[in-house]
Amino acid sequence: THLQLYNAYISLAGFGEVNQVPANPQQQTEFIENAAEHLQEATMKEGLAIKEENRLWLANHYYQKVKEFHEGPRSQEASMHPEVANAIDRASSHYQEVLFSGQKLTVITANNLHLEHEMLKFAKLLEYQGNNDQKLTVLKDLLEQQSEKPEINWMSQKQALYELATTYAALGQKESAYETYSFINSQANHFPTALANNASLEAARLHFELLEEGLKNESNEEVLAILNDLKELQIRKNASSEPAHLEAALEYARIRSDISNPEEQDNRYL
Repeated sequence: THLQLYNAYISLAGFGEVNQVPANPQQQTEFIENAAEHLQEATMKEGLAIKEENRLWLANHYYQKVKEFHEGPRSQEASMHPEVANAIDRASSHYQEVLFSGQKLTVITANNLHLEHEMLKFAKLLEYQGNNDQKLTVLKDLLEQQSEKPEINWMSQKQALYELATTYAALGQKESAYETYSFINSQANHFPTALANNASLEAARLHFELLEEGLKNESNEEVLAILNDLKELQIRKNASSEPAHLEAALEYARIRSDISNPEEQDNRYL
């Protein structure tokens, strides 16, 4: 009955065989919410087979709720919000069901390549939960599969690498984060993507942070190279990459100020 109600509500929302979208967007949202609740109920019934595509739809439904909250204006409240906690638990449970065989990630082939994107979403959920150790394990497993099977038309290798770098940074493994960001940046072509520009910015930040204090001066070649990288990123603007270019300009100003004489730092920063 719950599965039939799910199908009925999905059809009413405009995603069934009769593709008739409701005129009222609020009504469509309500239909989708009802569909999700009935499908969730169905997944909790023992012995009832749920199609993988339906379980992934449900996982994505809850994942989007979590993502919107964590990346919205109320992100600081996310960890304390019961609705968000419930959505994380449900999304994680469905991803675990689809993406794992025992304790290992499902082996990806050309026939189930769509799971590559779902693994990255699951990794992001782990980040939202504050479980960066497990996120690191998932990303390393995915990247290992991508490396071992170059014949597969992978779509998310750079995104997986970028997530790996951010995870290293979150875990305090700054050298590993810097090396990964630098590798992403080195692989960019003459027209770098927004992701490559962000990697360039983070690599420059970490490079300066990792320098010994005695080397942070205007005569050090590494410092000058960092400033040149930031200046180039500031100048070569691309609207889709903002705010990376603005942040590069601010970072350039901050480093210029930091390596100045203490009495000149405020004026130098302005």
